[in-house]
Amino acid sequence: MSFTRYQIETNLRDQKLPSLLYVSYSKFEHDWPSFPHAHPFTEFYYIISGKGEFMIENNHFPVEKNDFVIVNPNIVHTEWSSARHPLEYLILGVENFNYLYQDEHEYLIISDQACLPDLANYMTLIYKEICGLADQYQLVCQNLLENLTISLRRQEGIILSKINAVNCDRECLQIRRYIENNYTTNVNLETLSHHFNLSKSYIVRIFSHSFGFSPISYLNRVRIQASRELLVTTDHSITEIAALAGFFSQSYFAQSFQKHCHMSPSSYRQAYVAKNQKPHVLMDAVPGFT
Repeated sequence: MSFTRYQIETNLRDQKLPSLLYVSYSKFEHDWPSFPHAHPFTEFYYIISGKGEFMIENNHFPVEKNDFVIVNPNIVHTEWSSARHPLEYLILGVENFNYLYQDEHEYLIISDQACLPDLANYMTLIYKEICGLADQYQLVCQNLLENLTISLRRQEGIILSKINAVNCDRECLQIRRYIENNYTTNVNLETLSHHFNLSKSYIVRIFSHSFGFSPISYLNRVRIQASRELLVTTDHSITEIAALAGFFSQSYFAQSFQKHCHMSPSSYRQAYVAKNQKPHVLMDAVPGFT
């Protein structure tokens, strides 16, 4: 009789393993409120079907069925769907998984690679476990997540370098969430100061340190993105869109839109219509803001 034993030297309990926070399913049904946002954790996306576009740190990337996307903590991003080919995808929220990828990017889009079937399988199994709520499903989901991250690390074409997550102060996250939920109102530094009982200078300092731009700059980004959505999904006039997006001056709206999108609101709408009339072109793939 032959016998071979392989001793495990590493104590896995001493390692800070990726931890699953949530699983969600999304499908575009023409009611998608999409604006730039960020999270204090990593997100994994698996595109089940359809076509669309991701905006990550002001860079735009087309995505389609079977693509796999990773976005690091505190990285501003959003996603748009083609109206002709609605996006359908799964999302995992993951703690303790924060890596630099190729060219030191804090995001990764995987297309046409050998590991994709395995990644898709793990994502699908995790979603089924969450939906089924069978005995010890949380443990099964956690184990599947660890297998998924190991599969990622093993790929020759994927370079991962562990980095420490940015310490995003809870106050900053609350301020950002308040802006995202109230951008249509008259939000300003005075409003934020009163709501959070913090000085205006302190709010600007901590927010800028955490996210790289001021709270008012972020407010404008959110409003511009909301106006972009309204321009291509409604027949409202430019004046009406300015008001709906939270701009209380049409001239300031026009200036801000020109600065971020490098064209006027009416030109943006016309560009969308022109692209929409061409076959096999993503309906949302119009110039983005910077």
